[in-house]
Amino acid sequence: MKKFSAFFFFVLILTSVNAQDLEQFDKTPISISGNVAIGSSFYHAEGRDNRRSPFSYFISANPTFTLYGFDIPVSLVYRDQQGSISNPFNRVSINPRYKWVSLHAGSITMNLSPYTLSGQIIKGGGVELTPGKFRFSAIGGTMENPLAQLDTIVVGAEILPSFRRTAFGGKIGVGGSRNYVDLIVFKAKDDINSLDPSLIDPRVTKPEENLVAGTSFKISPAKWVSLKVNASASAHTANQTSGQFLESEDLQRIREDYGNALTVNLSTKLQFAGDASLDFKFKNFGFGGEYKRVDPFYNSLGTFYFQEDYENMLVKVNFRLLKNKLRFTGRGGLQRNNLNNLRSITNSRQIFNATASFTPSRNFQLTGRYSNFQTERTPGLVAVNDTLRYARATALYGVTPRFSFGSDDKRSTITLSANYQNLEDILQDEDTGNGIENYNGNLSYSLNMKPSQSSITLSLLANQNLIKDNERQRLGANLRFSKKLLDKKLTLSIAAGAFQNYLNAVDEGQSITGRFGIRYKISKTINLSSNINYLNRMGVINYQEYRANVRLSYALPTKSIGGSKEVENKKNKKNKS
Repeated sequence: MKKFSAFFFFVLILTSVNAQDLEQFDKTPISISGNVAIGSSFYHAEGRDNRRSPFSYFISANPTFTLYGFDIPVSLVYRDQQGSISNPFNRVSINPRYKWVSLHAGSITMNLSPYTLSGQIIKGGGVELTPGKFRFSAIGGTMENPLAQLDTIVVGAEILPSFRRTAFGGKIGVGGSRNYVDLIVFKAKDDINSLDPSLIDPRVTKPEENLVAGTSFKISPAKWVSLKVNASASAHTANQTSGQFLESEDLQRIREDYGNALTVNLSTKLQFAGDASLDFKFKNFGFGGEYKRVDPFYNSLGTFYFQEDYENMLVKVNFRLLKNKLRFTGRGGLQRNNLNNLRSITNSRQIFNATASFTPSRNFQLTGRYSNFQTERTPGLVAVNDTLRYARATALYGVTPRFSFGSDDKRSTITLSANYQNLEDILQDEDTGNGIENYNGNLSYSLNMKPSQSSITLSLLANQNLIKDNERQRLGANLRFSKKLLDKKLTLSIAAGAFQNYLNAVDEGQSITGRFGIRYKISKTINLSSNINYLNRMGVINYQEYRANVRLSYALPTKSIGGSKEVENKKNKKNKS
């Protein structure tokens, strides 16, 4: 971290001093722009316990300072979702940019690749350099441990202590949008000495360490073909203090490859993840294939949770016919898990989905959707009955015709949406009757009236679910109206809905919803908006809920500070000559 901080400070000095274009001094030296917003929300319930805080508020500001063409955006957010200032949420980040140099400081994120660093917040600094076809990224600081959360099962309702986790990563590459190659590295490590040993529960809190190396590249020798690959290898030590009573070939290999850069013991695992796609694109036709594999137990501390132990093999095709009036997109293939054959069962899924649309004119469009997923389970390492075969099939059918008529000033649209989905469990010798069927229908009419700057939409909805011997139905309607007033400065919207619920043809209760929204453009830079929502549920449980929020935003007009009149006079003389 000391080396990285020194490097970051060195780059900052060079950028501030040497990375200036002399022509920028003819411009305004300092300018400010951005936006500021404040708001609050209210909640009240009758007939049930409150599910939210009765009052909360927020303040946010996103100013951008420009110094001789050097942009310094700042993001400030303050939230109080608990109705008190005892647990505020604060985040500050500064991201100055100048030409091909970008610097980051504060609570920042940087995406190196999907399998290395993606989405996690790091409190520290970073730099991104993109001179021409060369690109370089680096980031370093401390990360929050996502396991430091409430755990009411193990230690009761309290926040778990966590080790201080440092992280740094980098990416270096060359190329453009069509052809490029990147090399990526990321490392995170918990500081064992950052917690008092008396506060540590070894069942829950364990010091982790992770080293990930990867690459991303794309090859497109022609416009009609491209190959794209993401691949990573992650060496993850789940517990730095784990013993080393046993040895294995994998453990020895990891120690030889990463021993100098990673704590290697019995809790260390080396796993791989990657994806590749090959696409052929022509004028009205395209096809290709996708392959994705994530090893069992693959983990990177720089990413959030994602599915592991699976492999996808897909083909895809798309085409356009009849002068683009007919469009089709589809993909299908196989997904399976149990890649290391250690699970008791193996799941495999056949995946296929397609979407087709037909638009013969601007007044009519027909869209159809179909997807089919079939899952099969076969015995693995442990099988109670080796003749058992379990299968699950899921199918989805949908069709949406849309018809429009009328003039441009008074346009009407009728839309019908119908969908059917079924889930069927199949045993080879016995039908368990665990099928699930779902029917959805929606018929809507909308009228858009340009002269009066208003629109109205009426929707009828129906839903039916069949699960074993239970049949649930829901029928209802929605009505929405919106209008612009005061030379389009004021926008009003009103919505109301009513629904009736049935269980096995027996009345299960009703629900009524309402919403009122208002948005007023006070000036070019100031906007005020507010929403009020109402829910009334009548049936076995009767309750009412009221929700409201208000937001005032102010767009900072670009203001110039300083400037040279002499420079402006010189410019005027040049223009006259």
